[in-house]
Amino acid sequence: MADKHECTCGCDHDECTCDSNEEIVYLTDENGQDVGYYYVTSIMHEEKEYVFLQPAEDEDAGMEIYEIQAVVEDGEEFDSLYPVDDDLYEVLYAKLLEMIAQGDDGCDCGDDCDCGDDCDCGDHCHCGDEE
Repeated sequence: MADKHECTCGCDHDECTCDSNEEIVYLTDENGQDVGYYYVTSIMHEEKEYVFLQPAEDEDAGMEIYEIQAVVEDGEEFDSLYPVDDDLYEVLYAKLLEMIAQGDDGCDCGDDCDCGDDCDCGDHCHCGDEE
């Protein structure tokens, strides 16, 4: 994922400090074009991490789901995204809908989660994934 972002609050500040939660992340497609997405969530499934993205240009378009894989190139580590096949898409989308229906925020730690500010798990803590 690229580290560019664009605030959608309309304030036009270079360093936006508004409370807007709608941040657009840009991915570079196979043609070298930047494509904007809204980050929805990420989940773990069968020891792999998947990210759910909503196209920013066409909010009526379907959700896109990518597997996140760490890649090392020229000594630099970065995340690379790979689209999932249709069968896995259905499984992951159903899992997302189940999480939403249960009010699950993605944290697998339970009520006793004490990760707090020291947690580097990202938006959703997966501390309970360790087995």
